[in-house]
Formats: sequence, C-alpha cells, structure tokens
Amino acid sequence: MPLISPLFDNVTTINYTLEWPHLENPSNTTFAGPTQIDICRCGGKNIDLEHIYTRYRCPRPKVRFTSPGEELWVLQAPLGQVNLLRPANEEEIRRSEEIGATAEPSAYAGKIFLLLTGPCPRGRYQAYATLQYLRSLPTAARQNVEYLSLLIQPYEEDCSDDQGGRAYIELARYILEEVPAFKSLYLNIWGEETRIGAREFAMLLWRDGVTIVVNWDWWGESSEEYTEINSFLHGIETGMVARGRVWEDARQEAGNGSTSTEDGGSEHDDEYNDDDEHNSEEGVSPGDELVDADEDATTPTRETETTSSEDDWSDALMTPLSPEGKNITEDSGWQVL
Repeated sequence: MPLISPLFDNVTTINYTLEWPHLENPSNTTFAGPTQIDICRCGGKNIDLEHIYTRYRCPRPKVRFTSPGEELWVLQAPLGQVNLLRPANEEEIRRSEEIGATAEPSAYAGKIFLLLTGPCPRGRYQAYATLQYLRSLPTAARQNVEYLSLLIQPYEEDCSDDQGGRAYIELARYILEEVPAFKSLYLNIWGEETRIGAREFAMLLWRDGVTIVVNWDWWGESSEEYTEINSFLHGIETGMVARGRVWEDARQEAGNGSTSTEDGGSEHDDEYNDDDEHNSEEGVSPGDELVDADEDATTPTRETETTSSEDDWSDALMTPLSPEGKNITEDSGWQVL
C-alpha cells in the first residue's frame, strides 16, 4: 500500500460523485482508452439527436456531494485513471463534520478544501466540482472560505489532457468575484501533461494578498509559493514534474517495486462552442467567456505542444470497500476488480 502524503495532513476532504443523465453508457468503472467516447442524447442546439459527448457543448455532469452521514474517503495516492482512496481516520472525519448545513459561517475559515472522487473514465471534473461546491454554500459561509487545494494530473479534470484550461479559468474567475476572503490556492502538480494548463490560475494573483503554492512532488519536499503573476507563469513554464514520482516512489517506499506510466497531451484550444441554455441550467452564466490570453501581458498565455501519447494503464481497478469494525489498517478496505 502506498504511503500517505503529508501534503494532506490538514486538508478537509469533500467527496462528490458525477451523474451523466444524457449518456448512453454513464458507467464510472468502464475505461476505453485515453479518450472516453460516449453517445450523448442531450438534444442541444445544433446537435444531432445522437452525437458524441463534447465538453463545453453538451450539458456537464450533475455533481452530487456526499452528506455528512455518508462514509468519507480520502486520498491514499493518485493513480492516473483511478485515484486510490482509503477510509478517513477520526481526525479527517472530525474536520469534515465541522462544516455543513448547521455550521457557523466562521467554521469555513482556515480550512483547506479538497474535492475528491474515485474512478471517472471521462475525467473527474475536479475544478468544475470545486466551483459547484462553492456555489452551493450559503453566501456567509462562502465569504469565509480561504484555502482550496487541487490535483493537477491526468484524468483529474478530463480524460483529454487539453480540456482542463477552461474549467480552471471559470473557477479562478468565480473565486475573484465571489470569495472575498480567499488567501491561497494549493496546486499539486503531478503530471507533465497537465502542468501547463495550471497557468490559467495566474489571474488569482491580480488580487493583493493571494498566493499560489505549487507542490511538485508527492512528499511536499519541493514546494514553491508565488505572489506575482510573471514569476508564477515562469515557474509553471520551467517547472519539472519528476516522471512517475508520485506512484513509483510511494510503491518503492512500501516495498512493492515500481511501475512506469507515460502520457502525452496538447495544450487546450481557445475555441469552444458553448450552448448558453446548457450553461444556464448548470449555474454557469451565459455571459462567461474564456479570457483572451492576448489582451493582457500578465494573463496566462496558451501555446500548442504535441507530444507522443501511450496509454499504459491497467484494466484492473482498485476500489475501496467499506471496512468492518473500527480498526482500519493500511491493507484493509480494498478490492482489485
């Protein structure tokens, strides 16, 4: 079992699931290569009745957040298509129980929130889920949120590595407009394929007093804090994610050997064809538009990269099982499908 990262010792985890009401095969346990192809029947404008699901054009998934009474799962280790989760310990459960419908707005201050889910073949839509979570909070509670944490790795946002940028922009803009107490964003960058997309968060540094903390490795031994846009963009551009570090090193520490993964991707395209009606249904304002990188020198820019891609993921899925009793060990509560 991989060892737990110290990066999440003080994180408050919020579990969520994604529901795909218009897809022909909405299963979250079926993977079909690096890009998930699904027949969608959303019937949107200028879309055939049966078409391939297209993000930002078809309706996005419905996000359901687990209730306080449901079992809490936290991150044991990231593993590409499948985040390896474990049952939360008492301290982690206590932190999550401090917030909720009956909590005082002040309870949200000082906490680092991480939105987390398990296997999702189309991508986990984490930035989008984080945005929806912020929107779901009462205004007084949202105004006390100070810290957020995001995982920047393949499949965390989308099954295609080049599709996360717009979701990052939407989240960053919402934070600037609706989260006045916000102080720091923690970016855990564990994939070269998705690293460049993280530069979209540079706009957060427009606000005085906001910082972005980048964790380049699983153990928190290589972290950088940024308060200025240009230095952040330079750090993202030149930063190096150690290949296979997150999973391989964790397995080596546990004495289980090592594995190798290689993925490639390209930077996302500016041109998205949004459907205003769908966006309105999801709570996204039809007026929201992608920030043009050429309008301001300090705004994150986009460039196209083309690299090779090889899908080395195993078809076996490791999924958590509810443990029996109160004694939880690192090797309990797991099943390989």
